[in-house]
Amino acid sequence: MAQGPRVVQVAADLKGAAGVQATVVGTLERRHPDGQTRDGTALVLEDGTAVYVSEGEPPAGWDWMIGTEVRVQGVLWEKPPGGWSVPELRDAESPMPADVSIPILK
Repeated sequence: MAQGPRVVQVAADLKGAAGVQATVVGTLERRHPDGQTRDGTALVLEDGTAVYVSEGEPPAGWDWMIGTEVRVQGVLWEKPPGGWSVPELRDAESPMPADVSIPILK
């Protein structure tokens, strides 16, 4: 059952996330998670924790924002069912610059 909304800026904000609506704030980067053979696309939080938005290339239209601090809303999993065993934001909406306020999903 979905909980939320939640704002995620550091690793502690991920605790217990299992399908919760969330806004994740971080720098959009290409990252290679431990134990994987390819890069994914992640939001890197202020403490260095990576929350993945894809297990490959950035979602369509996101590549120009690589290296930019953004806010992204979606469904947050600390340990997602299936796929990589890393924090993941699924059903991610288009990123917005982090310094622009967006309404929190309800």
